[in-house]
Parts: sequence; structure tokens; C-alpha cells
Amino acid sequence: MRVSEMENYEYFTLKVTNTSTHSSGYKVQHIHVRDRFSRRRYMLERGVIRTSGNILTRYLHKRPHKRFDSRVNIARSFVYLSPAMKALYEYMPGGFVTYHAYDPDKKYIKNGRWLDPLARSFFRHASDGVGVRSRAYAMAWKVAARHSDASSVRWMSIACGVGQATFDAARLLPGDVEFFMIDLDKDALAAARTMAASYHIENDLLRTEHVNVISEIDRLTRYIKEYQPSVVDIMGLFEYLSQEDAALLLGTIYRNLPAGSTVVLTNMKPSHPHLAVHRHGMGWPGVIVREQEEVVAICELAKVPLERLTIVSPDDNVYAVYEVET
Repeated sequence: MRVSEMENYEYFTLKVTNTSTHSSGYKVQHIHVRDRFSRRRYMLERGVIRTSGNILTRYLHKRPHKRFDSRVNIARSFVYLSPAMKALYEYMPGGFVTYHAYDPDKKYIKNGRWLDPLARSFFRHASDGVGVRSRAYAMAWKVAARHSDASSVRWMSIACGVGQATFDAARLLPGDVEFFMIDLDKDALAAARTMAASYHIENDLLRTEHVNVISEIDRLTRYIKEYQPSVVDIMGLFEYLSQEDAALLLGTIYRNLPAGSTVVLTNMKPSHPHLAVHRHGMGWPGVIVREQEEVVAICELAKVPLERLTIVSPDDNVYAVYEVET
């Protein structure tokens, strides 16, 4: 076991609370993260939202047959008390929703509707919002440590959404960063270009491509070989893929990357404290939760040497983050 001092970054702090190496060769790091919404000023608001999540979780656990679209569903009714949450439902799943988890202080959603205080509180403090941010901080921490001496980095983001987590993390790197953003949603790619401009990323440092990375895996392979990325993040896709498709994607990326590159991916965990609310209160579709052993099995199917794998587990228990080094 090795406990680190709290590490301070531009927009979060992080502490390693435990490190171990599995007999199969992969490393596991448990971390604690804090950001501006962890401050004392949010204590009451945070307590109200988390207590509400606990109450709704108990309600759903006592009614195991209750589903999101059940005629009477108090959990759904509570989550969607907020008019903004009702408006955001049409964008699930996707980066236009997680964008507000990354930055709950933004006051308007994609269709121009006001993000009311209840919705902002939900994104600040609900387990889903906290987990989305902590997985992004874990990615930023690993990439910044791995490429701390790089004079330039080529970053490919698969299922990039609006790109905020990628662009934030890239600010921690000392050198120039080029971006290759890939998504199945053309609107998300357009939003990523707008987001990049807000980060003062020049057009010649940004490329976007509309790709289905499973059905067009040969096209993705060609892009990887051409671009030779130093970093590939897959922050919002793995948990929507079958085991076979996830192994296909990871194996394709791993085999075609240059030495010294980093792949970072995430998968929601069954330990998510409000998983029932996520599924049957919020109605977020399609997520396949996986224990870390299941993702390790996918890595083995992808022919990734397990000694090249590090699992990062934030203590909010929503996501695990997986770093693969080439």
C-alpha cells in the first residue's frame, strides 16, 4: 500500500489512497478527488441531493419490478421535477447531457432552455455528476503524468461528445496538443468545434470525423495509422459495447498505436451507489455496468498484456478508469 500526498491541479485535487498489484500483473490505484463543488459552501446542497438519491434508491430497491416507464414511478417524477431535466432527456445518452455534469454552472442547455437551480444542483452533487467528473480527473491525471515531458502530443478522442473533458485535460500538458475528435453524432462534433474555439484551440490543431468505430473499424484503423496518436481516450463508449465489440475496438487501437502511447477508457461499475436511480429514475439507456474483472477479461480478449494495464478507482464508486500503455 502506498498513500500519496494530495496533488493539486488547475481544476481538481487528487490523492492516491491505495496502490496494489494483482497477481495477473495489472496495477490498481484507489483515489480520492475533490473539485470546486467539494467546498464547504455546498455542504447543505450536497447533503440534500445525496439524501434524496438515497431515498429514491431505497424506493426502487423495495420495488424491483419498477421500471423507468412504469405508469407510477416516484423516482422518475422527482428526477424530472426540473423543467431543464425534462428538456435534457431527449439528448440521452450523449455528450450534451454530460457536458452539464462537467460544468454545472452553465445556465443554458443546447435548445436554449434555462438550466434551473434544481438541475444544476443535480449535476453538481448527484452520483452521476460526481462520477462523470472524477473519471475525467483520473484521465487527466494519468495522461499528464505519462506525457509530462512531451513537447507535443497528438490526442485522439473516440466518442468525444462535446470534447470538454479532453480539452480540459490537455491544458495540463506542457507542450502543443493536436486533437482528432471522433463521434457518431454530427451535432456533437459541431459542438466540439465550438467548444475548442472557446479553449482558443486553432483550427489547424483540430480535426473531426463522423465515424461508427465498430462498423467502420477499418476506417478507424486507417486513421490511427495515419495520425499515430500519443493519447487515445474512450471516455463514454466502452459501457455501451458488447464484450466482443469492446475487445475488437481496444485490440485494434492497441495494435496500431506507436510505442509510448496511452489509451484511457472507462466503464460504469455495479457499485454505483444510485445505480437504480440512474436506470429507472433518470432512464439513462444502454449502459452495461462491469466489475473490473470483466474489463480485465476484455483486455485479455484484446490481447493487451496485463502488465500494461492500470485500473484507477475513484472512491465515489461510480466509474473505474483503465489506462493501457503501449
